[in-house]
Amino acid sequence: MLGTKATWILTAAIVLGIWAGPAQSQALSKRPITLIVVQPAGSAVDVITRLYADAVSKSLGQAIVVDNRPGGGGVIGLQNLKQSAPDGTTLVVTANGPLTIAPWMRKLPYDVNDDFEIVATLFGFLQFLTVSAESPATSIASLISYAKEKPGGLTYSSLGVGSITHLLCAWVGKDSGTVMQHAPYNSTAQYLLDIATNRIDFTFASYQSTNSLWHDKKIKYLATTSAARSPLTPDVPTTAEAGFPKLRYGVWFALLAPKGTPAAIVDKLNEQFQQVSLDQQILQRLTREGIEAMITTPTEAKAMVTSESTVMKKLADEFGLAGK
Repeated sequence: MLGTKATWILTAAIVLGIWAGPAQSQALSKRPITLIVVQPAGSAVDVITRLYADAVSKSLGQAIVVDNRPGGGGVIGLQNLKQSAPDGTTLVVTANGPLTIAPWMRKLPYDVNDDFEIVATLFGFLQFLTVSAESPATSIASLISYAKEKPGGLTYSSLGVGSITHLLCAWVGKDSGTVMQHAPYNSTAQYLLDIATNRIDFTFASYQSTNSLWHDKKIKYLATTSAARSPLTPDVPTTAEAGFPKLRYGVWFALLAPKGTPAAIVDKLNEQFQQVSLDQQILQRLTREGIEAMITTPTEAKAMVTSESTVMKKLADEFGLAGK
């Protein structure tokens, strides 16, 4: 769940301000840190992660090597992390899907609770309920009214069965009691083109992937899943304001270490990466790109994974997706 940036920053400021215990003085190994990113090189996630890695590397005086290992829905990178030594020299940045959704969809070569330490949440991509500029819908309520009138109901797109977009869109249909048809895609560019040309009725998508279409007035944003309105789109209400408070989930990224990594190392890594999220220049860049800094302690990050996982299991069961 994406919370308010102010809350995360206040929490971090309090936590970092009292971090002075002897355990925190334990130095990390001076060997280079391998930071596995389960997204392709050059992707938005890769670019932002490298910002964090560069800043932490300078702060620690220690090399951080970014190792892109996309594929398998994050499984490849996470399996590599599971097999790594728990000494803080191998870390992973992964989306929430492999942690909170995938475990309920299929058998995986890892267990989130048994194999990993959740070091921190890092950032999340603002998600918007998106329709074509040609759509008659101007709000979630009018979208639902349109769904009840349109023969066969509405169509919605996603990047595949069990993706966060799929579950959010299906949730709209379930809560409104309307018929909706899922159209899974392999390409974000293709499904956004079909949204813009009104071949598909709606989807949830990030600001980062849709802002050019939005600025060109080819799509409309009906609501955002963020806890507060974005300064980039101040006229777009939150899903809670639009009457759908349950639709508060989005795509976010976390930093993980192997299970058994000493608490002092986990805390030190958390401190270092979260300090980056307090840097005003980095915060401003994230905001410009529709990305929210997410500042949490290791305990808060783990609780966030557990809470969202519980919700996603329920959705997977309700939509008949569990175990597929």
